[in-house]
Amino acid sequence: MAAEEIELKLRVQESDLPKLRALLTRMAGGGKAARLKLTSLYFDTPHLDLLNGGTALRVRRVGRRWVQTLKGGGKVLGGLHARLEQESNVPRPMPDISLINQSGTGLNWDEIAPQLVPVFSTEFQRTLWQIDHQGSRIEAALDQGMVHSGEQQEALLELELELKSGQPSALHELALELAASLALAPDPISKAERGYRLFHHEMLVPAKATIPAMETTFTVEDAFIGVMWNCLDQLQRNQRGVAEQTDPEFIHQMRVALRRLRSALSLFSGAVRRESWEGWSDELRWLAGELGTAREWDVLEEELLPPLMAYLQGRKPLEYLPGRVHAERLRARRRARTAVLSPRYGVLALSIECWLNQKQWREGASDEQLALLDSPVHPLANVLLQQRHDQLHRRGRHLVRQPDAKRHRARVTAKKLRYALEFFASLYPRKAAKSYLNALASLQDALGTLNDEATALQHAAQLCAMARSPRCAEEAGILSGWCAARMSQQLQDLGKIWKAYLRQSPYWN
Repeated sequence: MAAEEIELKLRVQESDLPKLRALLTRMAGGGKAARLKLTSLYFDTPHLDLLNGGTALRVRRVGRRWVQTLKGGGKVLGGLHARLEQESNVPRPMPDISLINQSGTGLNWDEIAPQLVPVFSTEFQRTLWQIDHQGSRIEAALDQGMVHSGEQQEALLELELELKSGQPSALHELALELAASLALAPDPISKAERGYRLFHHEMLVPAKATIPAMETTFTVEDAFIGVMWNCLDQLQRNQRGVAEQTDPEFIHQMRVALRRLRSALSLFSGAVRRESWEGWSDELRWLAGELGTAREWDVLEEELLPPLMAYLQGRKPLEYLPGRVHAERLRARRRARTAVLSPRYGVLALSIECWLNQKQWREGASDEQLALLDSPVHPLANVLLQQRHDQLHRRGRHLVRQPDAKRHRARVTAKKLRYALEFFASLYPRKAAKSYLNALASLQDALGTLNDEATALQHAAQLCAMARSPRCAEEAGILSGWCAARMSQQLQDLGKIWKAYLRQSPYWN
Protein backbone atom coordinates (compact mmCIF):
# COMPACT_ATOMS: atom_id res chain seq x y z
CA MET A 1 0.00 0.00 0.00
CA ALA A 2 1.26 3.48 -0.86
CA ALA A 3 1.96 5.88 1.97
CA GLU A 4 2.73 9.58 1.77
CA GLU A 5 6.29 10.53 2.65
CA ILE A 6 6.72 14.12 3.85
CA GLU A 7 10.26 15.36 4.25
CA LEU A 8 12.21 18.59 4.21
CA LYS A 9 15.51 18.47 2.31
CA LEU A 10 18.23 20.84 3.45
CA ARG A 11 21.56 21.87 1.98
CA VAL A 12 24.46 21.29 4.40
CA GLN A 13 28.02 22.63 4.38
CA GLU A 14 30.79 20.22 5.27
CA SER A 15 32.35 22.68 7.72
CA ASP A 16 29.10 22.59 9.74
CA LEU A 17 29.02 18.80 10.16
CA PRO A 18 30.54 18.55 13.68
CA LYS A 19 28.20 21.19 15.06
CA LEU A 20 25.20 19.74 13.21
CA ARG A 21 25.83 16.25 14.58
CA ALA A 22 26.18 17.64 18.12
CA LEU A 23 22.94 19.63 17.82
CA LEU A 24 20.95 16.68 16.46
CA THR A 25 22.33 14.38 19.17
CA ARG A 26 21.26 16.85 21.85
CA MET A 27 17.79 17.24 20.29
CA ALA A 28 17.44 13.46 20.17
CA GLY A 29 18.03 13.25 23.93
CA GLY A 30 21.72 12.41 23.80
CA GLY A 31 21.28 8.85 22.56
CA LYS A 32 23.64 7.25 20.09
CA ALA A 33 22.71 7.85 16.47
CA ALA A 34 22.13 4.92 14.11
CA ARG A 35 24.49 4.61 11.14
CA LEU A 36 23.73 2.83 7.88
CA LYS A 37 25.67 2.39 4.67
CA LEU A 38 23.16 2.60 1.83
CA THR A 39 23.61 1.66 -1.82
CA SER A 40 20.74 2.41 -4.19
CA LEU A 41 20.19 1.55 -7.85
CA TYR A 42 17.67 3.65 -9.78
CA PHE A 43 15.94 2.00 -12.74
CA ASP A 44 14.25 3.33 -15.85
CA THR A 45 13.74 2.41 -19.49
CA PRO A 46 16.12 3.60 -22.25
CA HIS A 47 13.42 6.15 -23.18
CA LEU A 48 13.06 7.24 -19.51
CA ASP A 49 9.36 6.40 -19.28
CA LEU A 50 9.43 6.56 -15.47
CA LEU A 51 11.05 9.99 -15.39
CA ASN A 52 8.57 11.29 -17.97
CA GLY A 53 5.75 9.81 -15.90
CA GLY A 54 6.87 11.63 -12.74
CA THR A 55 7.92 8.37 -11.06
CA ALA A 56 11.17 7.10 -9.52
CA LEU A 57 11.97 3.42 -8.97
CA ARG A 58 14.93 2.30 -6.90
CA VAL A 59 16.26 -0.81 -5.19
CA ARG A 60 18.29 -0.03 -2.07
CA ARG A 61 20.52 -2.24 0.02
CA VAL A 62 19.74 -1.77 3.72
CA GLY A 63 22.00 -4.02 5.79
CA ARG A 64 21.47 -7.46 4.29
CA ARG A 65 18.12 -6.64 2.72
CA TRP A 66 17.17 -5.20 -0.65
CA VAL A 67 14.22 -2.81 -0.49
CA GLN A 68 12.32 -1.72 -3.60
CA THR A 69 10.77 1.76 -3.48
CA LEU A 70 8.46 3.42 -5.98
CA LYS A 71 7.90 7.16 -5.56
CA GLY A 72 5.40 9.17 -7.56
CA GLY A 73 2.72 11.81 -7.47
CA GLY A 74 2.65 14.36 -4.69
CA LYS A 75 4.48 17.65 -5.00
CA VAL A 76 7.70 19.48 -4.22
CA LEU A 77 7.35 22.92 -2.65
CA GLY A 78 10.76 24.41 -2.05
CA GLY A 79 12.62 21.99 0.19
CA LEU A 80 9.41 20.23 1.26
CA HIS A 81 8.94 16.99 -0.66
CA ALA A 82 5.61 15.14 -0.29
CA ARG A 83 5.28 12.04 -2.48
CA LEU A 84 3.46 8.73 -2.43
CA GLU A 85 5.81 5.87 -1.65
CA GLN A 86 5.50 2.09 -2.06
CA GLU A 87 8.08 -0.16 -0.39
CA SER A 88 8.63 -3.91 -0.69
CA ASN A 89 11.44 -6.33 0.13
CA VAL A 90 13.00 -7.98 -2.92
CA PRO A 91 15.48 -10.90 -2.99
CA ARG A 92 18.08 -9.25 -5.26
CA PRO A 93 19.08 -5.85 -6.67
CA MET A 94 16.44 -5.94 -9.40
CA PRO A 95 12.90 -4.56 -9.38
CA ASP A 96 9.92 -6.90 -9.01
CA ILE A 97 7.02 -5.26 -10.84
CA SER A 98 4.51 -7.72 -9.40
CA LEU A 99 4.95 -6.07 -5.99
CA ILE A 100 3.89 -2.65 -7.29
CA ASN A 101 0.35 -1.38 -6.92
CA GLN A 102 0.10 -0.19 -10.50
CA SER A 103 -3.27 1.53 -10.30
CA GLY A 104 -3.06 5.29 -10.48
CA THR A 105 0.51 5.40 -11.77
CA GLY A 106 -0.60 6.07 -15.35
CA LEU A 107 2.13 3.80 -16.71
CA ASN A 108 2.00 0.66 -18.87
CA TRP A 109 4.04 -1.64 -16.64
CA ASP A 110 3.74 -4.63 -18.98
CA GLU A 111 5.73 -2.68 -21.56
CA ILE A 112 8.05 -1.03 -19.08
CA ALA A 113 9.11 -4.09 -17.06
CA PRO A 114 11.24 -5.85 -19.74
CA GLN A 115 13.08 -2.61 -20.54
CA LEU A 116 14.15 -1.61 -17.02
CA VAL A 117 17.88 -1.00 -16.61
CA PRO A 118 19.98 0.80 -13.96
CA VAL A 119 20.48 4.46 -14.97
CA PHE A 120 22.36 5.77 -11.93
CA SER A 121 23.23 4.85 -8.36
CA THR A 122 23.88 6.45 -4.99
CA GLU A 123 26.27 5.36 -2.26
CA PHE A 124 26.25 7.18 1.06
CA GLN A 125 26.43 6.82 4.79
CA ARG A 126 23.23 7.76 6.58
CA THR A 127 23.21 8.86 10.21
CA LEU A 128 19.79 8.78 11.88
CA TRP A 129 18.36 10.63 14.87
CA GLN A 130 14.79 10.33 16.24
CA ILE A 131 13.60 13.70 17.51
CA ASP A 132 10.43 14.71 19.33
CA HIS A 133 9.66 18.31 18.47
CA GLN A 134 6.53 20.23 19.49
CA GLY A 135 4.41 17.10 19.70
CA SER A 136 5.67 15.68 16.39
CA ARG A 137 8.05 12.80 15.71
CA ILE A 138 10.77 13.63 13.20
CA GLU A 139 13.52 11.44 11.80
CA ALA A 140 16.66 13.41 10.91
CA ALA A 141 18.80 11.67 8.28
CA LEU A 142 22.24 13.06 7.43
CA ASP A 143 23.42 11.63 4.09
CA GLN A 144 27.02 11.92 2.90
CA GLY A 145 28.37 10.13 -0.16
CA MET A 146 28.22 10.14 -3.97
CA VAL A 147 25.81 9.95 -6.90
CA HIS A 148 27.13 7.92 -9.88
CA SER A 149 26.05 7.48 -13.50
CA GLY A 150 28.58 5.81 -15.76
CA GLU A 151 31.79 7.77 -15.41
CA GLN A 152 29.96 10.82 -14.06
CA GLN A 153 29.74 11.44 -10.32
CA GLU A 154 28.74 14.17 -7.91
CA ALA A 155 29.24 14.59 -4.17
CA LEU A 156 26.15 14.24 -2.00
CA LEU A 157 25.67 15.97 1.33
CA GLU A 158 22.18 16.74 2.63
CA LEU A 159 19.97 16.59 5.68
CA GLU A 160 16.47 15.16 5.41
CA LEU A 161 13.89 15.82 8.10
CA GLU A 162 11.10 13.26 7.66
CA LEU A 163 7.77 13.55 9.44
CA LYS A 164 6.93 10.28 11.17
CA SER A 165 3.90 11.61 13.07
CA GLY A 166 2.41 14.98 13.90
CA GLN A 167 2.17 18.24 11.97
CA PRO A 168 4.20 19.07 8.82
CA SER A 169 4.83 22.57 10.23
CA ALA A 170 7.14 20.97 12.80
CA LEU A 171 9.65 20.22 10.02
CA HIS A 172 10.23 23.90 9.22
CA GLU A 173 10.19 24.89 12.87
CA LEU A 174 12.90 22.34 13.67
CA ALA A 175 14.88 23.42 10.61
CA LEU A 176 14.69 27.08 11.68
CA GLU A 177 16.02 26.14 15.10
CA LEU A 178 18.99 24.40 13.46
CA ALA A 179 19.53 27.14 10.88
CA ALA A 180 19.91 29.81 13.56
CA SER A 181 23.57 28.78 13.91
CA LEU A 182 24.19 26.64 10.81
CA ALA A 183 24.21 27.41 7.09
CA LEU A 184 21.23 25.18 6.27
CA ALA A 185 18.88 26.07 3.43
CA PRO A 186 15.93 24.32 1.73
CA ASP A 187 16.91 22.31 -1.34
CA PRO A 188 14.28 21.43 -3.98
CA ILE A 189 16.63 19.08 -5.87
CA SER A 190 16.23 15.39 -5.02
CA LYS A 191 18.80 12.60 -5.32
CA ALA A 192 16.88 11.27 -8.33
CA GLU A 193 17.01 14.64 -10.07
CA ARG A 194 20.77 14.79 -9.55
CA GLY A 195 21.18 11.27 -10.86
CA TYR A 196 19.17 11.91 -14.02
CA ARG A 197 21.19 15.05 -14.67
CA LEU A 198 24.39 12.98 -14.51
CA PHE A 199 22.82 10.33 -16.73
CA HIS A 200 22.12 13.00 -19.35
CA HIS A 201 25.66 14.41 -18.96
CA GLU A 202 24.07 17.72 -18.12
CA MET A 203 25.78 20.47 -16.17
CA LEU A 204 23.90 22.42 -13.54
CA VAL A 205 22.15 25.19 -15.49
CA PRO A 206 20.59 28.46 -14.31
CA ALA A 207 16.86 28.17 -13.61
CA LYS A 208 14.80 30.73 -15.50
CA ALA A 209 11.34 31.96 -14.57
CA THR A 210 8.35 29.83 -15.55
CA ILE A 211 4.66 30.67 -15.79
CA PRO A 212 2.80 29.64 -12.61
CA ALA A 213 -0.03 27.17 -13.19
CA MET A 214 -3.31 28.95 -12.54
CA GLU A 215 -6.96 28.21 -13.30
CA THR A 216 -9.99 30.48 -13.48
CA THR A 217 -11.46 28.52 -10.55
CA PHE A 218 -8.59 29.59 -8.28
CA THR A 219 -9.24 31.86 -5.36
CA VAL A 220 -6.99 34.85 -4.74
CA GLU A 221 -5.24 32.85 -2.02
CA ASP A 222 -4.71 29.86 -4.34
CA ALA A 223 -3.15 32.14 -6.93
CA PHE A 224 -0.94 33.92 -4.41
CA ILE A 225 0.39 30.66 -2.96
CA GLY A 226 1.10 29.27 -6.43
CA VAL A 227 2.93 32.42 -7.51
CA MET A 228 5.03 32.55 -4.35
CA TRP A 229 6.12 28.91 -4.60
CA ASN A 230 6.94 29.47 -8.26
CA CYS A 231 9.24 32.38 -7.37
CA LEU A 232 10.77 30.53 -4.44
CA ASP A 233 11.51 27.49 -6.59
CA GLN A 234 13.45 29.62 -9.08
CA LEU A 235 15.33 31.29 -6.24
CA GLN A 236 16.37 28.00 -4.64
CA ARG A 237 17.26 26.25 -7.89
CA ASN A 238 19.89 28.91 -8.54
CA GLN A 239 21.42 28.99 -5.05
CA ARG A 240 23.77 26.05 -5.68
CA GLY A 241 25.04 27.64 -8.90
CA VAL A 242 25.75 30.95 -7.15
CA ALA A 243 27.65 29.10 -4.43
CA GLU A 244 29.60 26.67 -6.62
CA GLN A 245 29.75 27.88 -10.25
CA THR A 246 31.30 30.85 -12.04
CA ASP A 247 28.56 31.35 -14.64
CA PRO A 248 27.17 34.86 -13.90
CA GLU A 249 23.74 33.78 -15.15
CA PHE A 250 23.09 32.02 -11.82
CA ILE A 251 23.39 35.33 -9.98
CA HIS A 252 21.23 37.03 -12.59
CA GLN A 253 18.45 34.42 -12.41
CA MET A 254 18.53 34.27 -8.61
CA ARG A 255 18.18 38.04 -8.59
CA VAL A 256 15.28 37.83 -11.06
CA ALA A 257 13.58 35.29 -8.78
CA LEU A 258 14.00 37.58 -5.80
CA ARG A 259 12.56 40.56 -7.71
CA ARG A 260 9.60 38.44 -8.82
CA LEU A 261 8.99 37.32 -5.25
CA ARG A 262 9.07 40.87 -3.91
CA SER A 263 6.81 42.00 -6.76
CA ALA A 264 4.29 39.25 -5.90
CA LEU A 265 4.14 40.42 -2.28
CA SER A 266 3.45 43.96 -3.49
CA LEU A 267 0.90 42.82 -6.08
CA PHE A 268 -1.23 40.91 -3.56
CA SER A 269 -0.77 43.40 -0.70
CA GLY A 270 -4.49 44.18 -0.61
CA ALA A 271 -5.26 40.61 0.46
CA VAL A 272 -2.04 39.53 2.18
CA ARG A 273 -1.20 41.63 5.20
CA ARG A 274 2.22 43.27 4.98
CA GLU A 275 2.51 42.95 8.76
CA SER A 276 2.61 39.16 8.41
CA TRP A 277 5.88 39.26 6.45
CA GLU A 278 7.33 42.56 7.67
CA GLY A 279 9.72 40.59 9.88
CA TRP A 280 11.76 39.41 6.90
CA SER A 281 11.26 42.31 4.48
CA ASP A 282 14.62 43.80 5.52
CA GLU A 283 16.25 40.45 4.78
CA LEU A 284 14.81 40.48 1.26
CA ARG A 285 16.35 43.91 0.71
CA TRP A 286 19.69 42.69 2.09
CA LEU A 287 19.79 39.71 -0.29
CA ALA A 288 18.70 41.89 -3.22
CA GLY A 289 21.58 44.24 -2.48
CA GLU A 290 24.19 41.46 -2.34
CA LEU A 291 23.01 39.88 -5.58
CA GLY A 292 22.38 43.20 -7.31
CA THR A 293 25.89 44.55 -6.79
CA ALA A 294 27.42 41.37 -8.20
CA ARG A 295 25.13 41.55 -11.23
CA GLU A 296 26.05 45.19 -11.93
CA TRP A 297 29.78 44.38 -12.07
CA ASP A 298 29.05 41.32 -14.24
CA VAL A 299 27.24 43.53 -16.77
CA LEU A 300 29.99 46.16 -16.73
CA GLU A 301 32.78 43.65 -17.41
CA GLU A 302 30.99 41.29 -19.79
CA GLU A 303 28.59 43.51 -21.73
CA LEU A 304 29.81 47.11 -21.63
CA LEU A 305 33.61 47.00 -21.61
CA PRO A 306 34.14 44.51 -24.51
CA PRO A 307 32.58 46.69 -27.27
CA LEU A 308 34.52 49.72 -26.02
CA MET A 309 37.81 47.79 -26.01
CA ALA A 310 37.08 46.47 -29.51
CA TYR A 311 36.45 50.04 -30.69
CA LEU A 312 39.76 51.16 -29.20
CA GLN A 313 41.83 48.54 -31.03
CA GLY A 314 44.60 50.34 -32.88
CA ARG A 315 44.16 53.33 -30.59
CA LYS A 316 45.28 53.92 -27.05
CA PRO A 317 44.01 50.87 -25.13
CA LEU A 318 42.47 50.75 -21.67
CA GLU A 319 45.22 49.73 -19.28
CA TYR A 320 43.82 50.45 -15.85
CA LEU A 321 40.04 50.16 -15.91
CA PRO A 322 39.59 46.51 -17.01
CA GLY A 323 41.77 45.19 -14.19
CA ARG A 324 40.02 47.28 -11.55
CA VAL A 325 36.59 46.30 -12.87
CA HIS A 326 37.58 42.62 -12.78
CA ALA A 327 38.85 42.89 -9.20
CA GLU A 328 35.65 44.60 -8.05
CA ARG A 329 33.58 42.01 -9.87
CA LEU A 330 35.36 39.16 -8.08
CA ARG A 331 34.90 40.93 -4.75
CA ALA A 332 31.18 41.42 -5.39
CA ARG A 333 30.79 37.80 -6.48
CA ARG A 334 32.45 36.57 -3.28
CA ARG A 335 30.01 38.67 -1.27
CA ALA A 336 27.06 37.18 -3.16
CA ARG A 337 28.40 33.67 -2.62
CA THR A 338 28.99 34.34 1.08
CA ALA A 339 25.44 35.66 1.41
CA VAL A 340 23.86 32.60 -0.22
CA LEU A 341 25.94 30.24 1.94
CA SER A 342 25.18 32.11 5.17
CA PRO A 343 22.82 31.12 8.00
CA ARG A 344 21.09 34.45 7.37
CA TYR A 345 20.01 33.32 3.90
CA GLY A 346 18.93 29.90 5.15
CA VAL A 347 16.76 31.41 7.89
CA LEU A 348 15.17 33.74 5.33
CA ALA A 349 14.34 30.92 2.89
CA LEU A 350 12.99 28.68 5.66
CA SER A 351 10.95 31.54 7.14
CA ILE A 352 9.25 32.18 3.82
CA GLU A 353 8.48 28.46 3.37
CA CYS A 354 7.11 28.22 6.90
CA TRP A 355 4.97 31.35 6.35
CA LEU A 356 3.55 29.89 3.14
CA ASN A 357 2.85 26.42 4.53
CA GLN A 358 1.05 27.77 7.59
CA LYS A 359 -0.75 30.61 5.75
CA GLN A 360 0.37 32.95 8.50
CA TRP A 361 -1.13 35.99 6.71
CA ARG A 362 -4.57 34.83 7.91
CA GLU A 363 -3.64 35.53 11.53
CA GLY A 364 -5.09 38.92 12.39
CA ALA A 365 -6.50 39.51 8.89
CA SER A 366 -9.61 41.70 8.64
CA ASP A 367 -12.96 40.36 7.44
CA GLU A 368 -12.46 42.25 4.18
CA GLN A 369 -9.05 40.66 3.62
CA LEU A 370 -10.36 37.17 4.38
CA ALA A 371 -13.25 37.69 1.98
CA LEU A 372 -10.85 38.85 -0.73
CA LEU A 373 -8.56 35.85 -0.16
CA ASP A 374 -11.51 33.50 -0.69
CA SER A 375 -12.87 35.29 -3.75
CA PRO A 376 -12.19 34.24 -7.38
CA VAL A 377 -8.84 35.46 -8.68
CA HIS A 378 -9.86 36.38 -12.22
CA PRO A 379 -11.73 39.66 -11.40
CA LEU A 380 -8.88 40.79 -9.15
CA ALA A 381 -6.31 39.94 -11.83
CA ASN A 382 -8.14 42.25 -14.27
CA VAL A 383 -8.09 45.09 -11.74
CA LEU A 384 -4.43 44.64 -10.76
CA LEU A 385 -3.22 44.44 -14.34
CA GLN A 386 -5.14 47.56 -15.29
CA GLN A 387 -3.71 49.43 -12.29
CA ARG A 388 -0.14 48.59 -13.25
CA HIS A 389 -0.82 49.34 -16.91
CA ASP A 390 -2.17 52.78 -16.00
CA GLN A 391 0.76 53.43 -13.66
CA LEU A 392 3.26 52.73 -16.43
CA HIS A 393 1.42 55.09 -18.79
CA ARG A 394 1.60 57.86 -16.17
CA ARG A 395 5.28 57.32 -15.36
CA GLY A 396 6.20 56.96 -19.02
CA ARG A 397 5.07 60.42 -20.07
CA HIS A 398 7.94 62.31 -21.74
CA LEU A 399 10.01 59.16 -21.20
CA VAL A 400 12.87 60.13 -23.51
CA ARG A 401 13.36 63.55 -21.86
CA GLN A 402 13.16 62.24 -18.29
CA PRO A 403 16.25 62.33 -16.02
CA ASP A 404 17.87 58.96 -15.28
CA ALA A 405 16.31 58.63 -11.81
CA LYS A 406 12.78 59.24 -13.05
CA ARG A 407 13.26 56.95 -16.04
CA HIS A 408 14.52 54.31 -13.61
CA ARG A 409 11.16 54.48 -11.79
CA ALA A 410 9.39 53.91 -15.10
CA ARG A 411 11.66 50.91 -15.72
CA VAL A 412 10.75 49.39 -12.34
CA THR A 413 7.06 49.96 -13.09
CA ALA A 414 7.42 48.23 -16.48
CA LYS A 415 9.16 45.31 -14.79
CA LYS A 416 6.42 44.96 -12.17
CA LEU A 417 3.78 45.03 -14.89
CA ARG A 418 5.57 42.32 -16.84
CA TYR A 419 5.88 40.12 -13.75
CA ALA A 420 2.17 40.57 -13.02
CA LEU A 421 1.30 39.65 -16.62
CA GLU A 422 3.42 36.50 -16.32
CA PHE A 423 1.92 35.57 -12.95
CA PHE A 424 -1.62 35.70 -14.39
CA ALA A 425 -0.74 34.47 -17.90
CA SER A 426 -2.56 31.15 -17.47
CA LEU A 427 -5.86 33.00 -17.06
CA TYR A 428 -5.82 34.57 -20.53
CA PRO A 429 -5.52 33.32 -24.13
CA ARG A 430 -1.86 33.28 -25.12
CA LYS A 431 -2.55 34.58 -28.62
CA ALA A 432 -4.33 37.68 -27.33
CA ALA A 433 -1.43 38.50 -25.00
CA LYS A 434 1.43 37.98 -27.47
CA SER A 435 1.56 41.41 -29.10
CA TYR A 436 1.25 43.32 -25.81
CA LEU A 437 3.91 41.19 -24.08
CA ASN A 438 6.35 41.57 -26.98
CA ALA A 439 5.97 45.35 -26.96
CA LEU A 440 6.39 45.50 -23.19
CA ALA A 441 9.43 43.22 -23.31
CA SER A 442 11.09 45.48 -25.90
CA LEU A 443 10.39 48.50 -23.72
CA GLN A 444 11.76 46.79 -20.62
CA ASP A 445 14.92 45.72 -22.47
CA ALA A 446 15.54 49.24 -23.76
CA LEU A 447 15.06 50.77 -20.32
CA GLY A 448 17.26 48.08 -18.81
CA THR A 449 20.11 48.83 -21.22
CA LEU A 450 19.93 52.54 -20.39
CA ASN A 451 19.98 51.72 -16.69
CA ASP A 452 23.04 49.50 -17.18
CA GLU A 453 24.85 52.38 -18.89
CA ALA A 454 23.97 54.79 -16.08
CA THR A 455 25.08 52.27 -13.44
CA ALA A 456 28.35 51.68 -15.31
CA LEU A 457 29.11 55.40 -15.14
CA GLN A 458 28.50 55.39 -11.38
CA HIS A 459 30.86 52.45 -10.86
CA ALA A 460 33.55 54.02 -13.06
CA ALA A 461 33.35 57.18 -10.97
CA GLN A 462 33.52 55.06 -7.81
CA LEU A 463 36.71 53.36 -9.00
CA CYS A 464 38.34 56.67 -9.86
CA ALA A 465 37.45 58.13 -6.47
CA MET A 466 39.33 55.27 -4.82
CA ALA A 467 42.34 55.33 -7.16
CA ARG A 468 45.42 57.55 -7.12
CA SER A 469 46.39 57.03 -10.75
CA PRO A 470 45.54 59.92 -13.12
CA ARG A 471 45.22 57.31 -15.85
CA CYS A 472 42.11 56.03 -14.07
CA ALA A 473 40.31 59.35 -14.48
CA GLU A 474 41.28 59.46 -18.13
CA GLU A 475 39.96 55.95 -18.80
CA ALA A 476 36.80 56.61 -16.81
CA GLY A 477 36.28 59.64 -19.02
CA ILE A 478 36.66 57.48 -22.10
CA LEU A 479 34.07 55.06 -20.70
CA SER A 480 31.77 57.97 -19.84
CA GLY A 481 31.99 59.39 -23.34
CA TRP A 482 31.41 55.96 -24.87
CA CYS A 483 28.35 55.33 -22.69
CA ALA A 484 26.99 58.82 -23.33
CA ALA A 485 27.19 58.28 -27.09
CA ARG A 486 25.47 54.93 -26.80
CA MET A 487 22.79 56.35 -24.54
CA SER A 488 22.06 59.13 -27.05
CA GLN A 489 21.32 56.56 -29.75
CA GLN A 490 19.41 54.35 -27.33
CA LEU A 491 17.20 57.27 -26.30
CA GLN A 492 16.25 57.83 -29.94
CA ASP A 493 15.32 54.15 -30.20
CA LEU A 494 13.46 54.33 -26.88
CA GLY A 495 11.07 56.92 -28.30
CA LYS A 496 10.05 54.55 -31.09
CA ILE A 497 9.75 51.59 -28.69
CA TRP A 498 7.58 53.61 -26.29
CA LYS A 499 5.22 54.64 -29.10
CA ALA A 500 4.93 51.01 -30.23
CA TYR A 501 3.98 50.03 -26.69
CA LEU A 502 1.37 52.79 -26.42
CA ARG A 503 -0.39 51.34 -29.47
CA GLN A 504 -1.13 48.12 -27.53
CA SER A 505 -4.57 47.57 -26.02
CA PRO A 506 -5.00 45.85 -22.63
CA TYR A 507 -5.94 42.29 -23.59
CA TRP A 508 -7.24 41.42 -20.10
CA ASN A 509 -10.31 43.60 -20.72
